[in-house]
Amino acid sequence: MYSGRFTVFLGWAPLVVVVTILLLLPLPFAEAQSDKDELSLSGWKMIFDCEFDSPADLKKWNIPWRSENANNELQCYTPKAVTVDNGYLYITARKEDTKYGGKLRHYTSGILNTQKKLDVTYGRFDIRFKVPKGKGYWPAFWLLPSDNSWPPEIDWMEILGHETNILYITNHFGKHVNGDHPSHGAKKVEATNPDFSEDFHTVTGIWYPGEIVCYVDGKKASVSNDGVPDQKMFMILNLAIGGDWPGNPTNETVFPGEMLVDYVRVYQRSN
Repeated sequence: MYSGRFTVFLGWAPLVVVVTILLLLPLPFAEAQSDKDELSLSGWKMIFDCEFDSPADLKKWNIPWRSENANNELQCYTPKAVTVDNGYLYITARKEDTKYGGKLRHYTSGILNTQKKLDVTYGRFDIRFKVPKGKGYWPAFWLLPSDNSWPPEIDWMEILGHETNILYITNHFGKHVNGDHPSHGAKKVEATNPDFSEDFHTVTGIWYPGEIVCYVDGKKASVSNDGVPDQKMFMILNLAIGGDWPGNPTNETVFPGEMLVDYVRVYQRSN
């Protein structure tokens, strides 16, 4: 935002038939089967489960006031923008004046994080979500270091409100040099359904020692082996408004806008 298997014994004759069939299968099926195997929860232990079935689920997160925004964003983050209803988390962005910390902002929205509530090194992060459409919206699901350093940063999902058919995945790992820094990405993933604002979609990000793998709607979308962090990190969910990358809202941008999250689940290897 600041800016991833099985053995079967067969006799010889059946084995020949099985091998022949597999060789004749189209490649997309083989790829889909591989992704399905890699996404199996076998060997993983759930350590965080937030289904947003009750407002009590919000106690698993920090929901701060904040108006010191990087990237020239326009919002003031306020806890009232974060609600739970009908089994979903709602982060609601509004066009309204709010003053906090001596700064007047003309938009409000929400941010959640798990710092000091869930700080992990490596793991699997699953989310099911839907984003708002409109110029200036900037929803994201990402990780930052628990010691407040930067980089690293892992962006499992960033979407620009005027391009809601594209999802960005980025592994930031280098210091700024001449206004830029090394990163793997941003990897652009185009939605297979119309776009990420018209229906719910899933992202599974898996952070291994030495490798980061991300799946979108069950399909492998990005792999990074460069600059993979090995320190504790925490999760962030937010809906920013405006800024250097998405640009600011226009007269056509509809407010309020809502980012919906069905669940967030975190796993670590059981061994």
